[in-house]
Amino acid sequence: MAIRQYHFTIRLPRKYTKIINYLKPLQGNEWDCKVSELRKKKYGTGARRDELKGLIRTHLEKRQGHHCAFCGLDLRTRGAQIEHIAPKAARLYPQFMWESKNLILACPLCNGFTKKSTYDSIDILDAQYRNCTFKIVHPYFDDPNMHFEYVTHPNTGLAFLIKARLIKGVPSAQGAKSIELFGLKEPEMTEERYKDALANSLPVPNFDALIQEVTNKGYVS
Repeated sequence: MAIRQYHFTIRLPRKYTKIINYLKPLQGNEWDCKVSELRKKKYGTGARRDELKGLIRTHLEKRQGHHCAFCGLDLRTRGAQIEHIAPKAARLYPQFMWESKNLILACPLCNGFTKKSTYDSIDILDAQYRNCTFKIVHPYFDDPNMHFEYVTHPNTGLAFLIKARLIKGVPSAQGAKSIELFGLKEPEMTEERYKDALANSLPVPNFDALIQEVTNKGYVS
């Protein structure tokens, strides 16, 4: 349930980096447009691009695990979407469309049109992605524990409430912006975080014993 920092990099086979280079200069639509709408239409480009997106998803699922990068919710029951931390829209940052550290998995609640969508998350832009500064807590570059504080509920003992951590007596600006943007204090999100916290607090069942019990009682043959 806790929001985490990630330390991996997506390594792409050369045949896919060639496709990315072929598509440059990127205009913002290369990620998900129809093949007929690509600026360059060499045979097989669309198929290679779709293979690349599938490879990126597989890599993220393996390395990131099953938690949303922005709110920490369990993705296994909510679905995972590939999110561009700096938006890929033409008027924003299409040049970072395929940047490894700009790609992460998010839940539909955080990646929807009513929340992050095309929000300009970069505070200070640099030609090198790693040198940009961000308005929100960046899943790769920032330690969430430096920006968020979890409040334990007095009745349940579950830490599902969240607030911006104080830095020299002032709430973290990045933490506060992430809380606002992703609605981490909204009732819907709080309820979902509570459900996950509650599920994580339950003891893991002994599945071997459970299967044996079912077998002994004749529920299965």
